[in-house]
Amino acid sequence: MRFLTIFPFILLFGSCGAPHVRPESGPSKVVLKDHRTGTTIGVYNEAYVSKTDYYSQSRSTADFKVIPDDHMGALLEQLEQFNFFTTAQPKVSRTPGARTTLIVERNGESWNLAWTAMNQENQIALAQQCNAAFFAVYNATFSYQIIENPAGKNIFEEEDLRLRTRRR
Repeated sequence: MRFLTIFPFILLFGSCGAPHVRPESGPSKVVLKDHRTGTTIGVYNEAYVSKTDYYSQSRSTADFKVIPDDHMGALLEQLEQFNFFTTAQPKVSRTPGARTTLIVERNGESWNLAWTAMNQENQIALAQQCNAAFFAVYNATFSYQIIENPAGKNIFEEEDLRLRTRRR
């Protein structure tokens, strides 16, 4: 958990000389699916899509963000330290009963790590650590996006209602 407190500082001061963070130069995408709420969020690196191109297009949600290549590199290194790539399934597939699934697509390969209530405690802890590393990057990233909003100011009320009905 110590990583989660220092990770935002690594992102902020990365340009000041963080020696072990390698920028991810290949196109990469990390996606987190929360199967309980039906929410899917993710990040692309700039090698995957240009920030200017991505953020200048109108879309229905702001669930995906574009992060710098060095931030993606830091995230992937953290996942590697947590043994994500040795533990995760080497392809994208659905795990019945999964609460969350973390999917990494990198250089044409993909991995997914899901956890269910039936997993052993150490497997659940690993998945939660990986999810927390993803959230640290996702939440530290600003994204100014053009969102289609035909509902006007009710957009937040509709989303709140959708989430409340899914929790029941």
